[in-house]
Amino acid sequence: MACKNSFLLRDDLFIIRSLKSCLRNQLTSSSLFNYFEQQRDVNVGFIDQLLMSEPLPAIAGEFMELPAGAPSLVVKDETYLTTGKMLAFSKQYYDYRRARLFMVKKIR
Repeated sequence: MACKNSFLLRDDLFIIRSLKSCLRNQLTSSSLFNYFEQQRDVNVGFIDQLLMSEPLPAIAGEFMELPAGAPSLVVKDETYLTTGKMLAFSKQYYDYRRARLFMVKKIR
């Protein structure tokens, strides 16, 4: 398996249109959620995550140097404000050859 130089992950992030225009520099320089809470007075309420397996779409396969339809681990996130309105959602495709997950659950 020649995966030494290929990408492990492709992450597609979508954010509600009304907040998108202020994000050009924030996406690469700091935590997106910290920015919303500190600079925009927007309060993140909760994040739903779904883990599943799915065939890799062609565009993600090309990015990770895998054939379309190869198995992949998918993590879908939906981020909601304290008002219940969706702020953002993302879908992350992981290379099945190298994917490892470590999860921490906050009890308090």
